[in-house]
Amino acid sequence: MRIKDFFRLAIKLFGLYALIFALFTVFPQMFAYVVSVLTGSTELYSILWTVGVGGALLSFYLFLVFQPDWTIRKLKLDKNFDSEQIEFGALDPKALLGIGIILIGGFIIIENVGLFLSNSFYFVKSIVATSDEVRMLSAHEYDTKRFVLNLLNIIIGYLLITNFRFLSNMLLSKKEEDQHV
Repeated sequence: MRIKDFFRLAIKLFGLYALIFALFTVFPQMFAYVVSVLTGSTELYSILWTVGVGGALLSFYLFLVFQPDWTIRKLKLDKNFDSEQIEFGALDPKALLGIGIILIGGFIIIENVGLFLSNSFYFVKSIVATSDEVRMLSAHEYDTKRFVLNLLNIIIGYLLITNFRFLSNMLLSKKEEDQHV
């Protein structure tokens, strides 16, 4: 299997996983929020923002599923490998560990990007709010701890993806590498 084909498959699986995750967790929360806003006296921008974020997430996930080559080119995922092919029979432990690190980083980003965007909206909403009633957002709408945690998880996922080679070298000592050869 070529490295580009492997990453194409991995990105499509990420997109599919993220789409399923969003359909069962993020989108129902957004739908419930829109329904609660329609029954209350909240401004139209809240609904538009929620629908816009939902549409952007859906577009991003579908883009990952149907256009993985663009992501591979922009992140240069198929560069800096020793060979163009992945031989699963004689896979280098360092390469296998690197691929695992990339997959873990991708999963971390996918799981946290939707929640981060929702918490960002509620954060901005709490700053811009003018009346005391709107300022008192309930705990389920905005939580500083979740906002910071989601941001940190996105940063950690990005760092895992961009530094997979360094991490695989660090985690796999020379002694362990020689034993697998």
